[in-house]
Amino acid sequence: MRIVGEIPIEPARLEALERDVRTHRITEHIIRALPGMDAQLAEVVEQDEFTLDLVVRLPDGLFLVYDTT
Repeated sequence: MRIVGEIPIEPARLEALERDVRTHRITEHIIRALPGMDAQLAEVVEQDEFTLDLVVRLPDGLFLVYDTT
């Protein structure tokens, strides 16, 4: 999985994030990984009956947004 950022992210931090999220394929993977990432589920946005956006707040102030089906 490749992370696309709207702000510049230090290359080492970006590599660490990509390593953390590489196994996140479904919503369950994301939710189960939150404690290990010291992250919080900030918001769930229902797009339609099949699609959710998960907004995850990381401890350093960054957010990850996942588009899941």
